[in-house]
Amino acid sequence: MELRAECVSKTYRRRAVVDDVSLQLPPGITGLLGQNGAGKSTLLKILATVLPVSAGQVHYGPLNGPGDLTEIRRRLGYLPQQFGLYDHQTGREFLAYACALKGVAPWRVALAEAARLMEQVGLDPQARTRLGQYSGGMRQRIGLAQSLINRPELLILDEPSAGLDPEERIRILNLVSMVSGHGRILLSTHLVTDLEQLATHILVMHQGKILARGTPHEIADRATGHVYLVTMDSARWSGMAPTWTARQRDPGAPLVANVQVRADQVVVRLLTEVAPEPDDMDVAAAAPTLSDGYLALTGFRAIEALR
Repeated sequence: MELRAECVSKTYRRRAVVDDVSLQLPPGITGLLGQNGAGKSTLLKILATVLPVSAGQVHYGPLNGPGDLTEIRRRLGYLPQQFGLYDHQTGREFLAYACALKGVAPWRVALAEAARLMEQVGLDPQARTRLGQYSGGMRQRIGLAQSLINRPELLILDEPSAGLDPEERIRILNLVSMVSGHGRILLSTHLVTDLEQLATHILVMHQGKILARGTPHEIADRATGHVYLVTMDSARWSGMAPTWTARQRDPGAPLVANVQVRADQVVVRLLTEVAPEPDDMDVAAAAPTLSDGYLALTGFRAIEALR
């Protein structure tokens, strides 16, 4: 199912949380990146039909009539950032109930679909375990399972790997990758590394607007010529770190992307608009990554606002 948003806005108390956003979702996995408060979750709620727009329109293939909402919801899956579970239910009971709410009938068919989904997300051994006994990763997997009811043509995922340990995070991302061939997936996250190998397209959101769009390589290229590896001794770094890593940086200070401590030396990955002067430091240009491109887009924009 195609998804197209035209000039979509959502306003709360005269403040635009989503501001004139237009997008068309291609097949495969599209990553939505942005800082906390950028408007990502609000945009996803609009696209998932949970929130109405203040302005603009969202088109779901040929389903755009006032009576099409039920069919749109039947065809899309949605995993919100926070979702409630009935802890007294077993995993299978919860999924069967969710299937029934999505129109899967009769009840025996809903139970069979629940069993299939439990197996798909690797929870079939815990099918009869109450949700109150599930770990955080298991609860996230059961949430993903409910979003996969009816094999949706459009899947909207809000921070599916947030708060998970490394093993569960990899498991969730692998599951998303496995189902990506069935349609269109929009995955919101602030963990750039989740999308480096997963997404084919990237949207960068900043202060309610789509700041940039493109392939991961194209977004990474936004940092070309601005990425440097700077090696210095530990004492020098101790003096510079408070200025370079402060939450409210001086507009002239570079963005620190990564710090590696090596014995008595420190290697700092910097994003800066002006190449740093060597001055007792070893400075080398570096190839940009998706994370660098994202930081350059959002970080440089934030610095401009301070000037």
